[in-house]
Amino acid sequence: MSKEWIKESGTCQGSELGTVINRMVKEIDNGLYIAMYTDRFESGKIKDECRFEDKYALEIRIFNEDKEVLLSRSSISEDFIWRYISDDKNLSNESYYVRYHVIDMNEPLSKDYLKNGNLSITSTGGGHYSLPITEGTKRIKMITYIDYDENGMAYAADNRVCGFE
Repeated sequence: MSKEWIKESGTCQGSELGTVINRMVKEIDNGLYIAMYTDRFESGKIKDECRFEDKYALEIRIFNEDKEVLLSRSSISEDFIWRYISDDKNLSNESYYVRYHVIDMNEPLSKDYLKNGNLSITSTGGGHYSLPITEGTKRIKMITYIDYDENGMAYAADNRVCGFE
């Protein structure tokens, strides 16, 4: 159980969220973010200094092709756990695999760009959300890291968002 892909990790209170994020985001060039709150979903491009509302945040992912910072908690009363992954290490092919998730999108209804540059998406079920993608982007690229338990059995230990294709 090595988790060699994790470069740094820790915990923080909601009041420390901005400090942790802004320290880590300096490592992620041309980054994007996905933020899930109890009452909404947000995404976009990272600016020089990031501000996320800590009161209702459950999960925040800041990422590019090679790196990701994940901050998460299971309820709004708990501290955040966070981890920073950087694929600057030469991981063996047995340490991870690449997956693609198709974006749920009704393409004819998903052509408008919002003021922040995100594409406004209508899902096949009629829901609405936005992503920092261009028209024609159809999937999310993810990496799943593999670890082994004490009996040598492999399991999917962590997932990282790499971008959109």
